[in-house]
Amino acid sequence: MMKWYFAGCKCLAVPSTSEGFCLVVIEAALLSRPAIVTAVGSLPEIVSDGSSGFVISRNKLLFAQKMMAILRGGKWEQMGESAKIYAQKFTLGRTVNTLDRILERRGIAK
Repeated sequence: MMKWYFAGCKCLAVPSTSEGFCLVVIEAALLSRPAIVTAVGSLPEIVSDGSSGFVISRNKLLFAQKMMAILRGGKWEQMGESAKIYAQKFTLGRTVNTLDRILERRGIAK
C-alpha cells in the first residue's frame, strides 16, 4: 500500500518538533525516496545527512531550501538510492541484537 502513496513523491518531508522512531522515513527510503527531516528524536539516526536526505535544525527557511535542492536539483533519484541502501540496516534482527546487548550490559538479561 505504501508504494502507491509514494509513487508520485520525489521525497518525504518530516518537519517534526518531537519524534520517536519515525517508521514512515524507513518506508519511504525502502521505496527509494530521500527524506528531509528535523534533528529531533531518532530522525538524525534514520537519515544520513547529505546522502539519504537532509537532517536540519527546526529552521523553516532552511527546511524549504533543502526540499527545493532535492526537487529542482535532480538529486532525489541518487539520494533515494542511497536512502534505500541505508534503510536496509534497520531490520528486526538488528534491533533485537542491539536490545539484547543493552540488557546484558545492564545485567537484566544473559
